[in-house]
Order: sequence, then C-alpha cells, then structure tokens
Amino acid sequence: MEADRTVSVGTTGDGQAYLGVSVTNSAYAVDGSSESEAAVTIDLGDTGNESVGFNDDATTYVNGILELTNNAADGNSIEVSLGSAANGHSKSQTVSIAGADVTFTLSDPDTGTDGDLAYATVSDGGTTTVDAEINTAVDNSGDDEMLTLYADDGSS
Repeated sequence: MEADRTVSVGTTGDGQAYLGVSVTNSAYAVDGSSESEAAVTIDLGDTGNESVGFNDDATTYVNGILELTNNAADGNSIEVSLGSAANGHSKSQTVSIAGADVTFTLSDPDTGTDGDLAYATVSDGGTTTVDAEINTAVDNSGDDEMLTLYADDGSS
C-alpha cells in the first residue's frame, strides 16, 4: 500500500496578513505561491517508501515546522490557537492523513485570557512556532488534510 502524506495550510496568501505563516523546516514544508489556495504545504512523504517518508509503526517529532508571526497593524499582541470556532480552539490539532495521524502543537502555549492553555500570546512583530508529531502506527484512510490556524486580538 502506498499513499501520499500531505497537509495544506490555507491563508490569504499575503505575507503581511494579520497572522503571517512561514516555513521553518524546509525538509517537510514548502511555501506555496501567492496564487495557490494553500500558502504552505507540509509534505511528509509517501507510505511504503521509508527512504522518503517516515518509518512505519513509529512516532516521529518535527520541531518548528511552521513559524507564525504577529503582523497586526495596531501593535497589539495576538492570541494564536489551532482549530476552528466550531470545533474549539486548542494548543494542538490532530489531522488524519493516509497512514498517519499528525498532531500539530504550538511550541509555547500560555494561559490566554480565558485561563487555559489553548493559546500562544504573540507580541507585536513576535513569532511562535508549530511542532508536529507524526504517528504512523495507525491505520486510517486519511480524509482530514487541513490544519486550521486561528488568531484573535489579545489586548482585550
């Protein structure tokens, strides 16, 4: 069995957007073009080809796969989280892809204004990174290929 392991991160395509998204680990992620809906593509290789992908039946950690930058024009800090309003914001989000579960986690979550560890507060012009944990010991078809990033004004 062979499957492509790819996760897309969709943004406005504007590097100076409220929340800037950039690649920090080019071995597994590539910046997309401004015309692409997916501004960043995280490519974890093919299953069944361990010279390109990850070992089968293993958990692998990739630190700093993405960097998130506060580009807010008002100079305020922002609170960054993963997930959507419908599914709840969190410091992590698991995405199921062919032959693996990938858990993305904010590198430095703190207690946001709501008192939990769901956010990383990023000061004006500051950055935070996103790490990935790739678990290939699962058997799934992988139909959830989108990582959701959320940013909110942290000044309130």
